[in-house]
Amino acid sequence: MFSALLVAMALFQAPLSSRSAPDSSPIQAIQHILDDSVVGWNTGDLARWAAPYSDAESSIFSGARDVLHRARSVAVDANRQYFTAAHANERGYLRYETVEINPLDATHFLGFVRFELVNAGVDHLRFSGVSSMLFAMEGGEWKIVMQHDSNETPSESPEPEIAARRSSPTPWVMAARR
Repeated sequence: MFSALLVAMALFQAPLSSRSAPDSSPIQAIQHILDDSVVGWNTGDLARWAAPYSDAESSIFSGARDVLHRARSVAVDANRQYFTAAHANERGYLRYETVEINPLDATHFLGFVRFELVNAGVDHLRFSGVSSMLFAMEGGEWKIVMQHDSNETPSESPEPEIAARRSSPTPWVMAARR
């Protein structure tokens, strides 16, 4: 099993804070937490990657099979192995492109991103798709309180059966398919 999230127009190299500067807009702040999360994934920093996710009981990951609560705990538990030295080469490289982020009200925004995870898993597959995310203000920070991923079929697999055996191609929903 392995993971992913998000497609690339920009590769995020510089560390960014999960808290936004006081004068930044909510959309800029949300973009910054997504950027920082991708840096965390690509550098092997589990806490940094998972930081944008709410761990409230009401937070949700959903995919093709299940709806799971406590988004951060689910994501961390499902992906912990990919942040160890023994499995780091299976984590893959994550990229994304923001499609849009729109306000629902002053404390809730709806975002859509295209993602791509390349060289993931023992078979070094490519996963891509679109994620929809609901962001809410929690404790003065923007958090992802709901995420749903629509994934394309993994590609570059030497055999169709290998792709069919895969769990979820995204870190957020990985545990949903266990």
